[in-house]
Amino acid sequence: MKIEHDKLIVEPTEKISKDGSQLWRITSPCGVCIGNLKFTIPKGFEFDFASVPRFAKPMLSDLLLQSIAPAAHDYLYSIGQSKGVCDGAFLDLMRFIRVPLWQRVVATTAVSLFGWRAYNAHQRRLKRADCVRE
Repeated sequence: MKIEHDKLIVEPTEKISKDGSQLWRITSPCGVCIGNLKFTIPKGFEFDFASVPRFAKPMLSDLLLQSIAPAAHDYLYSIGQSKGVCDGAFLDLMRFIRVPLWQRVVATTAVSLFGWRAYNAHQRRLKRADCVRE
């Protein structure tokens, strides 16, 4: 499978997420291609790099926690992609950047078990936005 992405360029915001993580902002559009899935994370998109449970963060490297994988995952959540597509993209990008297997297992397990809250919050936000447009 062909995987490519533009350089991820970010800056810290003054915001902190609900779980206490620093929020970051994309400063330049970042194109991503994972097989047939192609998208661009727009300039201005804000995310927290890796909203994994606190118990799991010490087990994960900066390679993963500060990479394109969590940025793309959060962006796909925010635009309403299915959880399976989002989580699959996360795993594919971790493989591509050579995150060690055991860290991929920890990260994908955490996302599978605990990502539903964030995913459902994005789905509710998208439904509210649809109602406002109608």
